[in-house]
Amino acid sequence: METSLVHHPELEDSILNTFRRNAGPLFPEPTGIEPVIKALPDIRGVVFDVYGTLFVSRSGDIGTTQTTNSPSHIMQAYAQAQLGALTEDEASLILTDFYAAIRETHAEHNAAGVAFPEVNIIDIWNTVTKERYGFPALVHLASAYESLSNCVWPMPGTNSMLKFMKKRGIIMGIVSNAQFYTPYLFPALLCSRLEDLGIPRNRCIWSYEVGQAKPAKTLFSLLYEQLLKDSAISSPGQLLYLGNDMLNDIYGAQNAGMRTALFAGDKGSLRLRRDDERCRGIQPDVILTGLDQLSQVVPSA
Repeated sequence: METSLVHHPELEDSILNTFRRNAGPLFPEPTGIEPVIKALPDIRGVVFDVYGTLFVSRSGDIGTTQTTNSPSHIMQAYAQAQLGALTEDEASLILTDFYAAIRETHAEHNAAGVAFPEVNIIDIWNTVTKERYGFPALVHLASAYESLSNCVWPMPGTNSMLKFMKKRGIIMGIVSNAQFYTPYLFPALLCSRLEDLGIPRNRCIWSYEVGQAKPAKTLFSLLYEQLLKDSAISSPGQLLYLGNDMLNDIYGAQNAGMRTALFAGDKGSLRLRRDDERCRGIQPDVILTGLDQLSQVVPSA
């Protein structure tokens, strides 16, 4: 099954329209955590998490783990993708199969030695729908289901912060647990493509393309290797990783040699992981409760 949009530029407008249609304002909830801000003068680049950091997301990540998702999301997604009407019982079965397919794929990759596997959501939907549909239909279905089940909205200050960092000449990149639709959140909800915000495509590491998810060191190292080739970055310690999850973001980035900033600006997506032994004893370099605070941490290039 084809899993790339490279040869289907005509689908881009559909993805954008789907996320715009299903999105609505979300507001971060205060965490009660005090910011810890200090200048890090040796930082030359900033690497961002997406879900729960640049975008408010009650899941805190992409919707590939079963939480409170409803069969109604499946019913609406099928309708929006023009794949027909479903009964609630049919939708419930599809929802069960969807998360079972994800778990089975993870188990297969774990058995092959991948500690933190990632799925390609098009493959999952192809399995769930028993190969009934072609690639364009699965793109419509996957986009609709994600936008309905994991609503997101730009975190306050995302647009202005990225534009400010670009103006200051700060090198920027992304390492995100993501699917094909993730990059489209920026033009859909910020009205700016990543390239226009100062983040070139080759400085974005998306988990679904690698087949591994954070906190795997591989994702962070891939970005550093890219920046080593095409930027002034000469050490991973010159990179500051900003994310909302102590395991996926802080532990993962520190394991790759990066400096770290915990984004504690939204109670709904903050993941402190206090019960995870991998997070015991580690501390981020700074703690931010608003994206505007990043300007106090990172110097001009």
